[in-house]
Amino acid sequence: MRFKEQFEFHKIPEWDEHYLKYARYLEHIEHIASKMVKYRLNKPLTSQFDFTEECKVVVAEGVDEDQKMIPIDSHHNLSQDDSLNYYSELSSPKTSDLEAPLISLTTDVKELLEEFVVECKDINDFYITEKKRITEEYNLFYTRFLGKISTDPTHMNLQEDLKQYNLDGLGYSSSWSRKFVEFYSKLSWLDGFAKINIVAIQKILLKFDKILFTVKESKFNHKLNLFIYSLPLTEEKGCIQERKKIMISVSKHYFNHKENKAFKFLESTLSAHKPKGRGTLKLLLGIMIGLTLILIFFICSPAREGYYPLDKIKEIYPIYRGTLSFIFTLLCCGVVIIFLKEFRVNYVIIFESNPANRLAPGGMYTLASMLMIAWLICMIGEVSVLKGYLPYSHDLFAYILLITFIAVFFNPLRLFQSVIRFPTIVATFHCLYSPISEVRFLEFFVADVMTSLVKPFIDVSLILCWVNSNEDERVFETGQCHSKMFWAIFAWYLPFHIRFWQCVNKWWYTGDAFPHLVNAGKYFASIVMICSNYFYGLNPEMKNITIGLYLFATTYSYIWDIIMDWGLLRDKRLLREQILYPPSYYYFSSVTNLILRFAWVLSFLPPSYLPATFRSIEGLTLVLGVLEIYRRAQWSLFRLENENINNYEKYRTVLEVPRLPRN
Repeated sequence: MRFKEQFEFHKIPEWDEHYLKYARYLEHIEHIASKMVKYRLNKPLTSQFDFTEECKVVVAEGVDEDQKMIPIDSHHNLSQDDSLNYYSELSSPKTSDLEAPLISLTTDVKELLEEFVVECKDINDFYITEKKRITEEYNLFYTRFLGKISTDPTHMNLQEDLKQYNLDGLGYSSSWSRKFVEFYSKLSWLDGFAKINIVAIQKILLKFDKILFTVKESKFNHKLNLFIYSLPLTEEKGCIQERKKIMISVSKHYFNHKENKAFKFLESTLSAHKPKGRGTLKLLLGIMIGLTLILIFFICSPAREGYYPLDKIKEIYPIYRGTLSFIFTLLCCGVVIIFLKEFRVNYVIIFESNPANRLAPGGMYTLASMLMIAWLICMIGEVSVLKGYLPYSHDLFAYILLITFIAVFFNPLRLFQSVIRFPTIVATFHCLYSPISEVRFLEFFVADVMTSLVKPFIDVSLILCWVNSNEDERVFETGQCHSKMFWAIFAWYLPFHIRFWQCVNKWWYTGDAFPHLVNAGKYFASIVMICSNYFYGLNPEMKNITIGLYLFATTYSYIWDIIMDWGLLRDKRLLREQILYPPSYYYFSSVTNLILRFAWVLSFLPPSYLPATFRSIEGLTLVLGVLEIYRRAQWSLFRLENENINNYEKYRTVLEVPRLPRN
């Protein structure tokens, strides 16, 4: 989704007229760019004459040499009106020796820049005025509140007031705590107003820089940025001090000076409505518990005579293992979104998604619960057939489970959480051709997640082999369908192939060998490791070489995780200057990420060294797959948090991403 649509969605209706006219500026800039193209085409130019450079010089003329050399710090001493006049003078063209098309274009540029500076000043004035008004109203209210407490302490039962807060209708006017929440919410909305306008202004400045200022570090461009970032609107602290003042007051009067409880109370009230679907989730959870008990009962029940041998389940085991892995992936996605929302990591802007259809953990849990119910029903049917309770073929319920998953995931109707399914399917298909097209953060992220889903993908290849084989060839690991077959290795290789060419693509278009080519080297090492593993299956004598390649590729990937993907080891505490999570989260995840990265060691150990559950290839594959999905979910938390703060790999043009609003 384009930022223009995101910007419109984030607008507060009451303040609509005070937002930056983002779409109009884009239209004007495109108009100027088209005139520049027209001038280049219609007027012969010499190799020494660059129109955009001439335009920059013209716009910057009208200022004497002393003005051009004003030190950076001295500009902070100018008032906003003086700065505005300064930029108007700076934009005055010298037209004595210009031809008509250049005069017209220069006039358009001058008018657009003047209008932009004026509008930025107006937005800043509104922000200052509104902040002052809310603060004054709160101070007046708090004075009345203290007076009421001191004159009539028996009437002011603060705990009853908190209960009254939860009432609707008439309770609204009788609760003092609602007024605290109201002021806190207004300041939060004002912070959101400032942040989204800052991002819009940054994008327009980048458009100016791309179209108008062709020489790096041009004085005019530098001074324009200096003026914008001298406005109080762009201050990083925003309304934090004012909100903290309210939070301290609430903690003092309502929570016995416990600021963390007051903070959670105020932040939780910013949500415009209560989460939906809790009743549905409770119902689905109850059904799952009931089906699980039934499954346990059938597993423990004695088998009838003439039943299928229990080993037959090995034929359809990858179907149940693969589908269960995808269900676990959905659950992990829901947990990740909860953490991102709790710590206000703005995944909506990072993924360039539609805010109206933002991913919600409830939707993830609902979809996972429905699929889990289907999985349990089919497993109950499977066990019943294998034990002789139902007179059907043992692969009937495996087919039912496959058809159910395909129908749920790929049906075109707006059912079964289409808000989650449609963007996921589209992003997955985009990954297939992203190596030869623009690589956005979403495509990179989805492809990276796919590298952790290789075991479910291998199960998919085994399932396809199972569907297209006769009964004698279906036995996994002993028939033609086994995890070492070519298509299984190809399913393992494909995600790393996509990520390798995405990195090469980014290097080609940006020209930055670091980090993109170094990142490509990481995936190339993994590809070599996969190829070695394939040949190791054909020739066991390659075991030592394969283990060495595993060690190299895993160490390479872990170092990249910590330093580049998470941005750690950049501070004296081995973290980084700015973090959004508690420090203990980073230390814990760094250690667990290392352990889980090397979980593959279990597959090379002799069976006698492993617990009984891990000695079979089926059980070990399931455990390793689940551990890798958990590791990727943990990785996602810190990768998105780092992207919210930094822009190491330059997947976006704007350096700053505003925090995710609570509402």
